[in-house]
Amino acid sequence: MRPAFFALILPILGACTEFPSLDRAVDPAVFDTDYPALVPLETVTGTGPAPRTTPADQAALAARAAALTARANRLGRTVIASEDRDRMDAGVTRPGALQAAQGAED
Repeated sequence: MRPAFFALILPILGACTEFPSLDRAVDPAVFDTDYPALVPLETVTGTGPAPRTTPADQAALAARAAALTARANRLGRTVIASEDRDRMDAGVTRPGALQAAQGAED
């Protein structure tokens, strides 16, 4: 009975706590400052520095992309040959049926 009582009382007591005032955590000078100036999007996203890739880097990247594409194509192929797949689809003779068939032959 006691563990159940404490399990009910502890959350209730925790709900009675007083939360700290978050308004006092901000410096009052922040409220007196102006909003930042709005600028056109083009000035923010303007042209950046030129890419730093060399032709050798681009060739290596293209070779890696080709190798990954070839690997993906290999992974998409079937793993099991069609003859083996047909044999597997035919199923397995259960041991009881096999013994019954052998008993009938004798």
